Amino acid sequence: MNELMYIVCKSGYSVMVTDRERKDLTYKQIEVLQKNWGKVQYNGSLSAATSRKLAHILEIWFRAIKISQDKKNLLTANEDKKLVFVTLTLSDKQVHTDNEVKRNMLNAFLITLGRSHGMVNYLWKAEKQKNGNIHFHIVTDIFIDKHRLNFLWDNIQYRNGYLKKQPIFSNDYVSPSTRIEAIHNNGEISKYMGKYMSKSDDNGKVEGRVWGASKVVKSLEDIHFAYDSETEKIVDSFAERNPDKVNVGDFFVTFGTDFFFEIYQRCPHWRSCIKIHYAHIYLSLYNETNLFNERDFV
Repeated sequence: MNELMYIVCKSGYSVMVTDRERKDLTYKQIEVLQKNWGKVQYNGSLSAATSRKLAHILEIWFRAIKISQDKKNLLTANEDKKLVFVTLTLSDKQVHTDNEVKRNMLNAFLITLGRSHGMVNYLWKAEKQKNGNIHFHIVTDIFIDKHRLNFLWDNIQYRNGYLKKQPIFSNDYVSPSTRIEAIHNNGEISKYMGKYMSKSDDNGKVEGRVWGASKVVKSLEDIHFAYDSETEKIVDSFAERNPDKVNVGDFFVTFGTDFFFEIYQRCPHWRSCIKIHYAHIYLSLYNETNLFNERDFV
């Protein structure tokens, strides 16, 4: 008997696996996650698998926001949400341990955004700069004025000795210690992941945890598509046009593109399934029970 094939759409690529392989992969991922989150020791860098996992979490998050803004969607989005990338750096030579910087400065920044800007959802990653200082890349979904962002981080830096002069807020406050960029389309997820969140320890390993996320963001799960009469047309058309971007393995086939939004636009049955699945994701991210919880931090 032929096994049912499933398509899993990742950030920048898609994978076709059998139903058995799909289930085995899921169980393995759960086992690895449970094992890793129970560890006390960390190796100071992201594995390639973890990097791909983070990229897919961000992709699911982006899709939920985009689909919620579709006027035909089951949800009525009353806010123009978008993902933003924030980079935080130290303005002087690091004198505290990485764990101390995360505990006393990164935590303070996340808590401040939670209290002052209503931030609930976030994902962060730490890495080393060439000068040996730790720095952070954060993804969230709230609007943050860049001048306010500069001031908030510099104020935390001042309290921890990385700025000699206490910052005074103004509407044009500028500092090189922060950067903020908005994500406008799903293609930018792969771009920013490659630039900011991919596996990299060229400048040294980070002490302790390398990444973290709010509870709901960490638990985001995607929908898988059966290889049926609808999806077959999309897959076959891509394979004919781009044979060099199709890799056939023993237990899977990979395609050098993300089929998600093409399936969403061209497959009526799966479009309906996507709307329902992502309506649940959107509600898990933005309903009133998804509260800011300081215990989720580093």
